[in-house]
Amino acid sequence: MGRKPVEKKRINDPQVRKAWIKQLMPIYMKNGLKKFTMDDISLKLGVSKATIYKHFSSRLEILEAVVGLKVQEIAAYEEFTRNEEVPYVTRYQNAIKSASLRLAGISTQFLLDLRELYPELWERIMSLQFFAAERAKNFYQEGVDKGILNDFDPAWLAITDKIFLIGLSHPQFLIENNMTLQEALDNYFRLKSQGIFKDKSAFEEKKDL
Repeated sequence: MGRKPVEKKRINDPQVRKAWIKQLMPIYMKNGLKKFTMDDISLKLGVSKATIYKHFSSRLEILEAVVGLKVQEIAAYEEFTRNEEVPYVTRYQNAIKSASLRLAGISTQFLLDLRELYPELWERIMSLQFFAAERAKNFYQEGVDKGILNDFDPAWLAITDKIFLIGLSHPQFLIENNMTLQEALDNYFRLKSQGIFKDKSAFEEKKDL
């Protein structure tokens, strides 16, 4: 009779897992996924592969955790739009700044690799566009109602955001236009903001803060 496989003892320490994922995220985002091995992960974290396997069952589980944390970070921008005690223009600026910072560092190579190798994880990130568009419509409606935004249809304002995000779901778009994801986001919202706010000077003052 052969020997029974020994089940590896797993350690359930969410603090360690989260700390490791935060360390690994910038590397994945910058370099993509194809060349980043478990040996690279071990070297970056300064621990043995055996230790890593006590917290994660596989390289895919690590990647899922990285993508999951990034999704949470991107979605967090929505919190900035809710507190109506904060001036509308300030909330708008904070939301865009948050989204921009969360997208900073995501390379086109990461997007290409994620879409090719892990389509299910890719869909998790892309699903944010539908959530963002619905929340954006409500936020634009508030701005129109308060007389801060020009009298555009909030649904159409949200649709333009959705179309833009759908365009970004094709990494080739960024390659053809020789721009990063953050550059695309920054330029899109800068142009859009100049068109939707009634008081351009108020917007510019907030922008410079």
